[in-house]
This record gives sequence, structure tokens and C-alpha cells, in this order.
Amino acid sequence: MRILLFIALAGICLTVAAEDKDYTAVKIRNWENDGDRPKVDDRKTNIFIVDEAVFDNRNAPPAGSLAAKLVVKDKRIQWQPQWNYDGLGGVMLPDATLSGDKSLLAILENTGSKTGPNGSRVVLFNTYNSRIARIVEIPERKITAIHFIPNSVQLICIQAEQKCFKQPARVITLDLVSGGIVEESVGFKNAITSSCIDLKGERLFVKSENGENIYIFDPKELAAGTQLLKSSFPGGIVAIADDNNTLVTAGKGKLEFFSVSSGRQEPERKVTLPADFIPGKMVLCSKDASSQVLLQPFGHAIWVGPEQSKVIDPFAGDALAWNTPEADLILSLQKKGTLTLFKIPEFSKPDSVLYPGKMRPVTNGDIAAIFPLAGKNNEMLLLDSHGNLMQVELRKKRWQKNLLISAKK
Repeated sequence: MRILLFIALAGICLTVAAEDKDYTAVKIRNWENDGDRPKVDDRKTNIFIVDEAVFDNRNAPPAGSLAAKLVVKDKRIQWQPQWNYDGLGGVMLPDATLSGDKSLLAILENTGSKTGPNGSRVVLFNTYNSRIARIVEIPERKITAIHFIPNSVQLICIQAEQKCFKQPARVITLDLVSGGIVEESVGFKNAITSSCIDLKGERLFVKSENGENIYIFDPKELAAGTQLLKSSFPGGIVAIADDNNTLVTAGKGKLEFFSVSSGRQEPERKVTLPADFIPGKMVLCSKDASSQVLLQPFGHAIWVGPEQSKVIDPFAGDALAWNTPEADLILSLQKKGTLTLFKIPEFSKPDSVLYPGKMRPVTNGDIAAIFPLAGKNNEMLLLDSHGNLMQVELRKKRWQKNLLISAKK
């Protein structure tokens, strides 16, 4: 049953505790019979769907995998990121995430113009056969980040404010089978800067732009009250360690560690970073978060260990990933399409350097996201700033590249 908190009557108000400065009372307007309702420019010219009488079982995902549960078997779906010609042009792909079993890559695309209004769609890419398994549309919602809920066919979506639709920043839960929104949180006054979900899918951690609090939601009951952790800085980024207990948050010049199960709201440990360092991305390189790498996009990449820290590269790019089976840090550089692989904790020099952008077919975007896969040969998916999705792997001591999706221009 779809649980919509706000589609009832015009003029209904949502209110939470007045002492919480990050939440807001939101007056919802009923647009149903309003001729002035804004419209999202989405012609869907980048999506092609044809009937497929016989399902192709070649390279089918394993039974029970998320991809097997969500694949549309009677359709052949093709998708290319839409190139938006506003300003300097570009694609609008604010986020992408890999499912826990690594069978699906979810790519988030915003529709409409760069100035809005916007809708969103989630494109589910099957990593076993490189085909689109399903596309889920989210009309009139500007989604900025997504998280798979473990052991579920649902997706957590972080929604940005859209004043033209009288929508606040909030968290929603999307059912990937029905395409319906099944849960919504109350509204936030400020934009949500970062979020993460624990390994069991029981807790969602959210940080907002001007608030110091870290909010803890139950993904299955977003409308219920939240718990709080208290950091010492507004905004920033959050990540949960593999021990499912240690939460790390990083902001300008600061790094803080919380024990979620301790019941304490204050951090257990604090680390001082360079005063002008503003981390935008972070990976945890140990089960208890005793080792992590922070990245200021197109700036420094810094490793922080139990007793020391060091700059890995002063000219890092916009993406990094931790490849657990290989114990490798994969870091992009400012040279377009360049990746370096390091071993923890030495970082004295890269174990390997590869240039996916220069490999044929040549692609010119900066690497925006890195997704190590479960296979051998250091196999990984790369998404670049131009909307190109490529697969690279090491075979017979040589890196090979396969361009899977490119932007529609």
C-alpha cells in the first residue's frame, strides 16, 4: 500500500518538533486542477523499449539475485544518458550505486532542464549481461542520491527541494517493482548533503547543509521520529563501517567517529584535518574505520590511519573506491580518464596506473564513479562525467576496456 504523507487535501500541514531547526512545517498545495502547474521537460527520446518474445538467458543473473528479481523479461530496454544543452552542456547523473550482491548498478538521471523543474528516473543496469533490467520513473521529484536497501527491492532516495512544486528536501523510499513511493520523511529546511545506510538496512544516517545533527531514520518507517548524533560542524559527509557500528563524518578540517550502539550522541574520537581541506567523498578501508581515505574533488586525497595521516596525491580527481578483495584503493586523477591503484597503507607509489579515457574507444570525461565488481582480473565499472559507462579489467597483464553506454547528443 502506498503511504503518501502529503496527497490528501489542499492546505494540509506537516509539522514535527519545533525545537529541531533542521525540520520545517511544509504547506502542501494541491495542483490537481491547476492550469498553472509547472511541467518537467522530459521527452524520453533517450529511452527505447521493444517487446521481446523470447527471454535471452545468456549471461542471466543468478537466481535469487536482485537483478533476477527486477529484470523485465518481455522487454528489450535501451537507454542513453540525455545530453542537456543548457550552458556548457552535459549529462545530469547526480548519483549511481551498486547493489550489495553487485548484480545491479542503479544510475540516477534527472530530467528537465538544469534550472528546473525536474523529475528523476532510476536506470537499473544488469552487470551480468550489460543490459538494462528496468527503468523506474519518479515524476516531479528531483532526486540527488540513492541507496539500495539490503535484502529488499526498495531504494532510498534523497529528494532536493523544488519550490515550484512546493516540495521540501526529504527522504523517500521507492519500490522498484511497482515504481511507487511507499515511505516519506517530513521535510528538511536545508538541503541534505550526505547519507548512508547500514549493512542490514535498518538505519539510514542523514546530514543536512546547515545543521550539525546526524539524523538516524528507520528506512521502513521514515515518517516516524528520528534519533540524533551530534557532530561539531554543519554539512559534510557520512559513512558507516563494515562493523555496522562505527559511523564516520567528515567536514571542513574535521573528522569525527561515533559508536552508534553506545547510546552516546557525542563522537568517540576526533581527528583534525588541514584547515582548508573540504572532503567531498570518503571510503573506509578497514572493518572498524581505523583507516580511511578522504577526497576533496579535484584537490587532495588524504589517508587517515590510527596514528598518522598523509597526502596520497595532491592532484586527485573526482572518484575513489575501496576494492576489498584486492585490498586496493582505486583513485582517479585530474588527468582525464586516469586511474591509480594503491595498496594500504604504504601509498609510496601506485601499484598500477591505467588510462581508460585513452583506451579505444576514446572517452574524454573525468571519471565520476568507480564500482569494483565481484569477478577476478580487477574488473570494475566506470562512469564518467560525460555519461559514458565502461567496463575495464586486467587480462594477461593488459588492461582492456569495453564501452557499454554513451550519452545521447
